[in-house]
Amino acid sequence: MGMFNVSKSLFAVALAALVSMGVSDSTSFTIHVVGDSTVQTYAASAYPQTGWGQVIGNFFDASRVKINNAALGGRSSRTFIEEGRLDALGSSMQPGDFLFIQFGHNDRDYSKAARYVEPSQFPGYIQKYIDFALKHKATPILISPMNL
Repeated sequence: MGMFNVSKSLFAVALAALVSMGVSDSTSFTIHVVGDSTVQTYAASAYPQTGWGQVIGNFFDASRVKINNAALGGRSSRTFIEEGRLDALGSSMQPGDFLFIQFGHNDRDYSKAARYVEPSQFPGYIQKYIDFALKHKATPILISPMNL
């Protein structure tokens, strides 16, 4: 139940951000979503396990807003970049799109050195996502990491 409340809050913040930007009735764009297992899309057989990235499209007019959920479980802000997943978004990102960014959950897990990110390095990795979005003339939106 706690995750549902967090997800509900995330949707409200994202929706408010988009509405405040004055999206016109004729505007169409893609929301690219990056993050970890709390965000990713799961197969129907995994239900009720659901990432918020797989349901955020329910809050938008699908004829104008497309969702590209590139999130994948077990990824940190560093490993998502190292695996080339951020760069892979470049070919589909268009001016006027949005990049929703949620990392931090796996970054803090020092028991898994393969994905751990030192707290002092975390802002630098998040800045890479911001710079990537701006380079492609997309709007970066930072989503607070889930709370444990």
